[in-house]
Amino acid sequence: MDLFILFSRYIINFLAILIFVLNLGQEQLKPYIVKSHLYKIAIALFTFPMIIIMIKDFENISYLFINWFLMIIIISVFYYVLKGHLEIMGAVILYLIIISMIMLNRLNIFLARRQIIFLTVAVLAGLAIVVLFSFIINKKLMKFYTPILLILLLLPFILGERIYGALNWVDLEIISFQPSELGKILYVLIGARILTNNEINKPVLKFFILTSIISSIFLVQRDLGAAFLYFGVFLILFYIHTLKLLYLIIGGVLCGVGGLIFTAMFAHVRQRVLNWINPFNDVLGSGYQMVQGLFAMGTWGVLGSGIYLGTPKNVPFVTTDFIFAAIVEELGIIIAFLVILSFFCIGFFGCIIAIKLENDFLKYIALGYTSFIILQSFLILGGILQIIPLTGVTLPFVSYGGSSILSSIIMIFILFYLPYYNDEGTKKNGRKK
Repeated sequence: MDLFILFSRYIINFLAILIFVLNLGQEQLKPYIVKSHLYKIAIALFTFPMIIIMIKDFENISYLFINWFLMIIIISVFYYVLKGHLEIMGAVILYLIIISMIMLNRLNIFLARRQIIFLTVAVLAGLAIVVLFSFIINKKLMKFYTPILLILLLLPFILGERIYGALNWVDLEIISFQPSELGKILYVLIGARILTNNEINKPVLKFFILTSIISSIFLVQRDLGAAFLYFGVFLILFYIHTLKLLYLIIGGVLCGVGGLIFTAMFAHVRQRVLNWINPFNDVLGSGYQMVQGLFAMGTWGVLGSGIYLGTPKNVPFVTTDFIFAAIVEELGIIIAFLVILSFFCIGFFGCIIAIKLENDFLKYIALGYTSFIILQSFLILGGILQIIPLTGVTLPFVSYGGSSILSSIIMIFILFYLPYYNDEGTKKNGRKK
């Protein structure tokens, strides 16, 4: 069986590479290739590793088969919804979700089942928001978004629980969620409306004040990752609005200074910085997670160990913060590199979508959602790869977590829909003329 698993690495890597080669290949071949083969390759990429997982975990084969069947339905729905539209973006999102579900089924089949449920809810919510998008961005309705956002972010003070030093979760017993994840959708809509509303005096100042209040809430909750994330998105939208690089540099310096201040103030932040500088200083204590992650990523090479031949469960929080380490260890560097490439594709094509939009309000929405996804992926990947201190945010579309997958799917669905909404608005204006 081990020999079969070792051989399977070549097939899995080939299928993963094929998705990107076909979608990033010659322009004239893309329409035929995507419509004819993307669906089959996606099914094969998920099914082949799942067969190995079913054989190795035969006691739970019924649960795994149900997980496989439900995921095939999700892949089919996802493919049908995106068929013929934004092929490359759709393909990389599908790739990220498939890699995520392979690893979650390998690591914890029950978490995988829950993630499938979260995915289903997220897709349905994304479709509903797209259908109701005109209503959602109604100016009268948007007046209520700022107080709703602030109340949402303040909920952890009332119904929250402190986890590993941060008060960033709301526990309703039946369900728990992260307000900072769900708040992204409203924050970008509010920011886009402020920056494009000619009736507002000093819109940048108003947006800065709102962002400062939000960041302050996160800092009091000791959620430094969310504070940096929101402020980073603000800086990007601020730069796009003013086109003044100096302000962007000043904002970056302020982030750095703020990071130093909070490193000095909070022990758990200071410990993360020390672990970043030298995780081997306390291998069995505070540096254990980072050291195990580095060992996992540095042991098996380009093709990885193969499914079930590694030891990813030795890494703490391997289904959430450190799922990328598990991907590198068992699926290999090529698969992991394609994960990183996927986020570059999302960033690139998200910017292309924004550039092509004629409506400034829609442009800011596209740039805001793209920025959230890319900045968050940089924060967590940079932390895992020891480029920056670990912040503890999730890897969009890949890490386990209902709040994360819900916000990520909704943002990407809106991003997909914006060009069509823009075209519909252009046609209506043309008819009026």
